[in-house]
Amino acid sequence: MIYNRNFALVLKCDPVYLQQTFKMMLLYFVLNRPLKSINHNKVSFVLYLIAKLCTISSISNPLFEAAFQICVYFVSSTEISPALTLRYCGIIYEFCCKNQLYCPEIIDSFTRLVKSQT
Repeated sequence: MIYNRNFALVLKCDPVYLQQTFKMMLLYFVLNRPLKSINHNKVSFVLYLIAKLCTISSISNPLFEAAFQICVYFVSSTEISPALTLRYCGIIYEFCCKNQLYCPEIIDSFTRLVKSQT
């Protein structure tokens, strides 16, 4: 329930303010940190919010493009757990569904996860 209420509050904010806030949050969480020391709960939540706000007309926006590329980078990395890989695959799926994008990294990651489980 808390996430739903907070998400409703986020949607009422000014879009320019939101973009600046998300950009600063991503920079704070990701910049100059080893992959294993990143707080993936916070990063994935911010990326998920960005994916939910992304529309077809805004995909050329540098913030949305950067968020998408961060997700792709995490998915293609072998340093994070299978659970985190699935989480980032879900966020990429959000981007792809809203913008009719194709991302082969999702297929590669699922294939790698299935092979590692058998």
